[in-house]
Amino acid sequence: MKAVINFDCYSKNLIKLFAPEEKSFPNNRASYSIEETSKGVKFKIEYSDISALKAVINSITNILTIYSKTKEIVENGRTTD
Repeated sequence: MKAVINFDCYSKNLIKLFAPEEKSFPNNRASYSIEETSKGVKFKIEYSDISALKAVINSITNILTIYSKTKEIVENGRTTD
């Protein structure tokens, strides 16, 4: 099965952030790739079951949360949380 997530926030730093990350999970039930688009990035996910999809989405969103909070700190000196 396949899924696509578009993240409309263009940044070379975001692409670099995902570069060292493991794109294939050890149990071979899911994997993802990331590519630049004109608006941001696109995550292409391949998964064998819903639990594997959830694991990939959690992994991606955890990294995006770190990116978002770090960007906010750099721009504002603190987070709004």
